Amino acid sequence: MKTILQPMNKTLYCLKHPYIKTTVLCQRCKTPLCKDCRLQSEKTAYCSSYCLNIDRAYRIFNQRRHQSYKKDIFTDAERLAKQAGNFAGLLFVSFILAALLLPTISTKLPKELAISQQSIQKSVKVKTPEKITYSRISPSAVSISRVKNAGKNLSITFDGGSSDSSATDILNILSKKQIKTTFFLTGRFIKKYPHIVKRMVREGHEVGNHTMSHPHLTTFSTDRKRTTSAGVSYSFLKKEMEETAKVFKELTGSRMQPLWRAPFGETNKEILKWAAMIGYRHIAWTVDYKAHQTMDSLDWVTDKSSSLYRTAGEIKERLLSFADKQGRAEGGIILMHLGTERKNEIVHEKLGEIIEDFMARGYNILPVSKLIKRKAEGKV
Repeated sequence: MKTILQPMNKTLYCLKHPYIKTTVLCQRCKTPLCKDCRLQSEKTAYCSSYCLNIDRAYRIFNQRRHQSYKKDIFTDAERLAKQAGNFAGLLFVSFILAALLLPTISTKLPKELAISQQSIQKSVKVKTPEKITYSRISPSAVSISRVKNAGKNLSITFDGGSSDSSATDILNILSKKQIKTTFFLTGRFIKKYPHIVKRMVREGHEVGNHTMSHPHLTTFSTDRKRTTSAGVSYSFLKKEMEETAKVFKELTGSRMQPLWRAPFGETNKEILKWAAMIGYRHIAWTVDYKAHQTMDSLDWVTDKSSSLYRTAGEIKERLLSFADKQGRAEGGIILMHLGTERKNEIVHEKLGEIIEDFMARGYNILPVSKLIKRKAEGKV
């Protein structure tokens, strides 16, 4: 079995990194993948351990299909595996396969087809996280791109790095719709636009950390790798984040939420661990690999000739498409920005319609911290 290549007459872009061209698709769900997003098994690429393990299970099943077992039984097993989650799903599929593949109770399963605890451990590598001492709170050193089991609740988040060109309009729309949400601000933004930041706090929004100077924390922009950038260390990140929190506290008298979003979304395990040690949990944005869609609004793309460019109306419809299929928008995190260089097709001008249409579909729009808390309290 070989890695699936996209036909050369059609250009695809990695779903998670939409500015990277690729010809490689997930063997099972056909999601476009750049080299950093591939889970490689021999010569075959997958987007996730779920797709890898389901594909392995199908191959085992097909090896024994000369026996008269019904395919719909296996389909039910896959459906339940999706509901159970990756690891539990694998165990369930393994159990079903074992039942299907045993010809009789007295017949020994061939050695090469045996599904043992050892083979499961090889398929799913479970790593014990390093012991970390946290300050203020106990965040996990992971990146949250969707709050699972959050019910019909989602969050529309905004990054503020250097420009406030859309900020006043956005705050006006949120106020009119009576929506509270989460803003991720740099220290420089806070210093440059204090009146905007004070208004955010006054109107009940929450503010997370976006670092002081919006640096590239990894080398991804230059070599498409997630190597920690030269000069970036625990002490560097700590200074960036603590200076931002200090500036915010001095201006507003309030503490920042213990949430952060990396500039350009650039993180790796090392950086996430450092941030957790400092006391922050990373908030990314939702990517649906199976549907080949992202909740990054791409409002930062200004070049109309770019394959990533979308009109404001197209962006609105793409975001709302998550709500068209049951469960896809639940716990979702949308990314938008407080500044834009667009002269027309301004995305935030559709914000009111986006909010109204999500609410018409039965969704609540919450700040990220409340989205997480709602799940923890079981209020879904």
